[in-house]
Amino acid sequence: MEIRISQNADLPALTRLWSACFDDAPATIRLFMERRFPHSFAPAFFEGDRAVSAVYLLPAHLSIGGLLAPARYIYAAATLREARGAGLMGRLLAFAQSWARETGIDYLFLAPATAELAAYYGRKGFSGGFWSSAEKFESDFLTAAPAKIHPAGAEELHKIAAGYIRNFSPVWALRDYEYLVSDAECGGGVWRLDFSRYSGTAAVLPKDGGGATVDELFCREEDVPAALSAIYKVFPAAYYTVRRPAAKNKNVVCDGMIKAINGRSLPGKNDRPFLTLALR
Repeated sequence: MEIRISQNADLPALTRLWSACFDDAPATIRLFMERRFPHSFAPAFFEGDRAVSAVYLLPAHLSIGGLLAPARYIYAAATLREARGAGLMGRLLAFAQSWARETGIDYLFLAPATAELAAYYGRKGFSGGFWSSAEKFESDFLTAAPAKIHPAGAEELHKIAAGYIRNFSPVWALRDYEYLVSDAECGGGVWRLDFSRYSGTAAVLPKDGGGATVDELFCREEDVPAALSAIYKVFPAAYYTVRRPAAKNKNVVCDGMIKAINGRSLPGKNDRPFLTLALR
């Protein structure tokens, strides 16, 4: 088997590989292939018309010192079970890094789904680079006056997110927010939260056990209860698992990794950028 760059004609084979490796619904896979694949760099191993191993590098930028550094987000790295252990993914990642170096990409970054995957990417030269606060809130305790809440469109999400950029924060194109909105519609929703002097956002997805995940909650620390009270009105759940930009001494976890290409600098200990639009 040899590595080649995936093309549109490979979509059926890539879809079969994805279905074999992940539990995503067909609608979710189809949405990715229609919206994100055309803009991705996707090296893969093929055996005849069968995709055996593949990885997708999605275009992005990182905001560093007010400038935008070209980057790629590594997503949906997958190998058929019977082909694992042969080093195929390692070869794909090495190929991707060579391509990034040659094409002027400064950074590769990702969100490992498990500690095992984080250890694997650590052995490939990636290190912790993105941080968030992760907390669980029981809906019984949501007593604050709710913020005003409205379904959010891609353009307003794009605009609001720009106000929360930190050093090394990912910066995404409008089409990426269009994808986020469409993806959330498959099972949850994306909302604009209006407080007295500013606006924030939240992406809400259902979770097993009657709960919900609130991802990318952008609001001030003191307004988290008001945000969740508003979300409860439109998306009631027994509890909410909240992921938001790292707050001081608030259950801070590292949930994203980064690798610099061409000798670029890495985030400092005081940067703690938040990994936005983290496809998981």
